[in-house]
Amino acid sequence: MAKRAVLSFVEESQPKEWAKLKAFYKEDTENKFIQRLFKELDLRGMLDVIRHGITDSGIKFRLAYFKPDSKLNPDTLTQYNCNRLYVTRQVYFSSKNSKSIDLLLSLNGLPVAIIELKNHFTGQRVREAIEQYRTSRDPKELLFQFKKRALVHFTVDPDEVYFTTKLESSVTRFFPFNRIITMAPAILRQKITPLTVPLISGKKFSAWTVGWKSSVVSCIFRKKNTWLMGKSITKKPGSSRAFISSTW
Repeated sequence: MAKRAVLSFVEESQPKEWAKLKAFYKEDTENKFIQRLFKELDLRGMLDVIRHGITDSGIKFRLAYFKPDSKLNPDTLTQYNCNRLYVTRQVYFSSKNSKSIDLLLSLNGLPVAIIELKNHFTGQRVREAIEQYRTSRDPKELLFQFKKRALVHFTVDPDEVYFTTKLESSVTRFFPFNRIITMAPAILRQKITPLTVPLISGKKFSAWTVGWKSSVVSCIFRKKNTWLMGKSITKKPGSSRAFISSTW
């Protein structure tokens, strides 16, 4: 976590609250605030702290501002514009060794996403990045601890992107995050197209498929706000409708 970036965001976006805290802690304000933040992260987790902020000595602090639904209130827009996004290269995450991650994405100094980059010129792709996560990224390291720090981990090469939200060493599960679905045979691959898929139960899902060059294709679909992976969907000839026949 970039302590200076966190403190700068709080001081600039909430000067009145910071002045009250400073009157209480005097010279030790910054240390006390960071201690409280660390405690809340360990207790509640990164996502909850970003969403709801923290309270220190009865004073409420926000660690991020979300985009307002409308532009009617200029104050909420001003607060939202206080957010600062950071991209940091080659971040050393351990005091035990000199291992580093390729990219760290942070919001107001709080680590949100980690990215391991691979490219074909070095003979490495996402598979090697996934193996790297499984074998050389200790889930006990603070930056990798589930919920407490980084929320998501990506593996990226020029063609594919995969992600996971929880590192579990050799049994870590990664899921596709691609604009082109690569689970189907290469002949079927093309840019994904939105499709409404009614199931037998009548419930509707938003699905992204590799196209209709075959009656059965791999897909990814979404139920409300939850992403799921469909093993195959079947489309009747001449129809724009399809049915999820099985899932992973």
